[in-house]
Amino acid sequence: MPASQRRGRRRGGTILVLAGSALTAAWLIGVLCGDRWWWSQWFLWLTGLILIPGGLLLWGGLFLRRSRWHAAALLLPLIGGVEYVVPRWNPGHSPATGGVSILHWTAGPIGGSKSAYGEFIVGADPDLLIVEGARRAASTDVFRSWSAARTVLFRGPFLIASRFPVLQSRTIAWADDILLISFVTELPSGEPLDILIVDLPSDPARSRWLVVNDLHALMTKVESEPDMIIGDFNLTQTSWLLTKIREGYGPFWSRAGVGWGGTYPRAWPFYRLDHVLTPKGEGAVASITVIDPGCGRHRAQVIEYGGGDSR
Repeated sequence: MPASQRRGRRRGGTILVLAGSALTAAWLIGVLCGDRWWWSQWFLWLTGLILIPGGLLLWGGLFLRRSRWHAAALLLPLIGGVEYVVPRWNPGHSPATGGVSILHWTAGPIGGSKSAYGEFIVGADPDLLIVEGARRAASTDVFRSWSAARTVLFRGPFLIASRFPVLQSRTIAWADDILLISFVTELPSGEPLDILIVDLPSDPARSRWLVVNDLHALMTKVESEPDMIIGDFNLTQTSWLLTKIREGYGPFWSRAGVGWGGTYPRAWPFYRLDHVLTPKGEGAVASITVIDPGCGRHRAQVIEYGGGDSR
């Protein structure tokens, strides 16, 4: 091979190695720093999938440079795939039944026909419905018929419907795009089910840490110890901040989740942004499943409370 071609080959290999190394370094920053700081939160959204092109670029670059380590670079796509799938996928369990079913859905505003939203809600037939957006679905005939035997409430952007008596429905805070709602219903057993509903801003320019810090301060207004905290946190599944929402609470998906946990975007749910937090990672949540409503911005999650083993 002529010297000019060898130089061109090595130059091309160097460019590929630098590009692959940059993608790998970006992923590593996300893993190590998470969303503790504004600048690092962007890297956490890359997920392990970034190691697939990163590893392939490294492999190609090292191959062009005739490095004997080029084959080792193919481990990166494998590592990235595992790192991405493991937190979001819980195989091998069937959803629990026999308890109280809660449908939580970040539907967003209805841009087209409202009938599809109402039909999905009625088809799911939950004991307790918590929907952000899609308030116009309440005016459909199918929803009106379904909700005749339920208590229907509107709180901010939320549409709530309960089969059981409502003991409390109170907006604790709604400021700077942070919404906190306290909702308590009485179960057939006579026990109260205390749920704190959270909706956090999605603006990517805002620091996730500062948002959660403001939310944590607002939590001082919550006098009870809720059985669960449900909402669209706009935090990824691996976010360090999920354990900082309220002291002693953490995400329960790793223990009760069934199947694929991604909720956003609805058509291709790469991220789990809607979460269920329980006290100290324990509680009576028997299962959490994610379903496709066929409309809206996010996929919905069905939480089965009681009626099964909380694993």
